[in-house]
Amino acid sequence: MLLGLMTGKRAGVCTEPWRVSKRPRRASPSRSMISNTSGHPRVQIIGFACSPAIRSSRHNGYRPGRIVPGGGMLQSTFVHAPWIGYRSEARLWREGLRTWDEFLGGDPRLRGGRERTKAARQEIERSRTRLRAGDYRYFARRLRPRDQWRAIGEWGDRAVFLDIETTGLRRNRHHVTLIGLHDGRRMRQFIEGVDLDEFPAAIAKAPMIVTFNGSRFDLPFLQSWRPQLRFEQIHADLLYPLHALGLAGGLKAIEVELGIERSEETRNLHGYDAVRLWKQFERGDEGALDILLEYNRQDVENLRPLMEYAYESLRARILGTRARGP
Repeated sequence: MLLGLMTGKRAGVCTEPWRVSKRPRRASPSRSMISNTSGHPRVQIIGFACSPAIRSSRHNGYRPGRIVPGGGMLQSTFVHAPWIGYRSEARLWREGLRTWDEFLGGDPRLRGGRERTKAARQEIERSRTRLRAGDYRYFARRLRPRDQWRAIGEWGDRAVFLDIETTGLRRNRHHVTLIGLHDGRRMRQFIEGVDLDEFPAAIAKAPMIVTFNGSRFDLPFLQSWRPQLRFEQIHADLLYPLHALGLAGGLKAIEVELGIERSEETRNLHGYDAVRLWKQFERGDEGALDILLEYNRQDVENLRPLMEYAYESLRARILGTRARGP
C-alpha cells in the first residue's frame, strides 16, 4: 500500500503537510537491540521545500530553476574517453573544443599520437549515439562516480531522489528502517515491517538516482540489505559537485553556508536522532514515527534544489556560462 503521498506541488516548492495513510506494524524490538547510535552517519536535513530561495553571497545568490534537458555538461565531457584525463579535458576546453560536436568537427590533438586521438574520437561518436538513444545505462557504466553529476542536464528532470534511515552505520550489524523516494511527482516512504520490499520495483525504471553521500552509504547499505539489487541508473551523488564548489562538510554545514532554513520541528535533528526516533517507535511512541517520516521527507525533497544549485553553479564555473535563475 502506498505510504506518505505528498499532497501539494512538485519538489522544491512549498507543500502542505501530509499524513501517512497506514500505520505500520511495530518492528520486532529484538532487532533494535543490535543498533549502535554512535556509529550512525550524520545525515543532516536541508529544509528547503518551503523556503523562498537559497541565499548566499559567496555562491552568487543562486535561485534554483528547472533543469533543462540537454543542458550541456555531459556533452562537454571527455574524461570517459580513452587517453583523456582531467588535464587533457581542460586543455580541450581552453582550445575551444567544448562539446562533442566541436571535438568531432575539429582537429583535436592528444598527446600520444593519432592512434590515441582516433580511439578518443570513436568513444565520443559512440557517446553521441548512445545519448540520442537515451541509453543512460551506458553513461552509468562509463562515467566515474564523481563525474555522474554531469548527466543531470540530460536526465535530471526524470531523476528520483533517495535517502535512507538505518539503525546504525555498519552494514553487517545494522538494518534499513525507512527509505524515502521522490520521483518528481510524489513522495513515497517504504517502512520496515510494512512495504520495504516494494522499493526495488519503485526505483527500477528511473534513469537517474540523486543522493548526498549515497555512493558510500545509501546505495551500499541497500545492496547489503538486498544483495540481488542492482543499481544500473546514473547516480548523481551531490557530495562531489558541492564539495568541488567549496561547500565542505556534511549537509548541515552546506545548509548553513547557503543560508537554507528548515522547519522548526526537524531543525535540530541529526542522523543519530533518526536512530533514536526509530527506537522510540519500537517502544510504542507513535509520534516518534511521524517526526522520523517528516525528517526523511524533508531530506529527500530538498535534494532537488541542491541538485539544481550544484549542477548550474559548477557547470558555470567550468565552462564559463551563467547559472540559470528561476
